[in-house]
Amino acid sequence: MENIRILICDDHTIVSHGLANYLKSESTIKNVCVCTSGQSTLKKFSEEIFELAILDVNMDEMSGLRLATKLRLHYPSTKIIMLSMRSDLLTVKECIKAGASGYLVKNTDINEILLAIKNVLNGKMYFSKEIEEALEYDLVDTSNINSTELFITPREREILMLIIKEYNSKQIADKLCISENTVESHRKNIMRKTNTKTSIGLVRYAIERGLV
Repeated sequence: MENIRILICDDHTIVSHGLANYLKSESTIKNVCVCTSGQSTLKKFSEEIFELAILDVNMDEMSGLRLATKLRLHYPSTKIIMLSMRSDLLTVKECIKAGASGYLVKNTDINEILLAIKNVLNGKMYFSKEIEEALEYDLVDTSNINSTELFITPREREILMLIIKEYNSKQIADKLCISENTVESHRKNIMRKTNTKTSIGLVRYAIERGLV
C-alpha cells in the first residue's frame, strides 16, 4: 500500500479536514482530497481517479449511499469506506449493497481507520468492532432466512460466516473439526450456488439475499 490517493467526502468540514490532516502524515498516502458534497466528489473523480473514497453516509445534497452507488457504477476500481454516526445494521447493509467494502463509526480512532484502509485496499472488508459483532450475530440467527435460500445448507451457512470473518481454510477446519479438503469442498459449493468468486462477493450476496 503506497502512493495511495484518497478522497474524503463529508459535509462536516471539521471531520473531513481533521481526518485528512492525519492521513496526509502517512508516508504511503500520496494525496488526500476533501470534498463537501456528492456533486463536487463526482466532479473531482472526472479529473482524477482515487484508489479509495471515504464517504459520510448522511449528507444533505446527495446521500453517501447514492454517491457510493454512482462511484461503484462509474469507477469500479475505487474502494469505498463509509463513515457515520449510525451503527444500525439496516444502514450498514444498505451501504454494502451500494458498493462499500468498509463501514466505520465516527468515533473510530485513527489507528483503526488506517487498519480499515489497509484491509479494504487489500481486497478485504472492514467494519467497526460493534458492527462486526452485530453482523456475526445476525448471521447465526436463522429466523430471517428467506425460503428461496434454503439450498444453502446449515453447514455451508456456518462456513460462510467464518469466510466472512476472514478465516482461512485451515482455521475453519480446526474450528469445525473437519478436514481442510472438506472445507474447500464446501467453499466451492457455496461459491457455485451463489455465483460468486471472492469473499467480498459472498458478503454482498449474503446481505442482498437476507442471509445476514
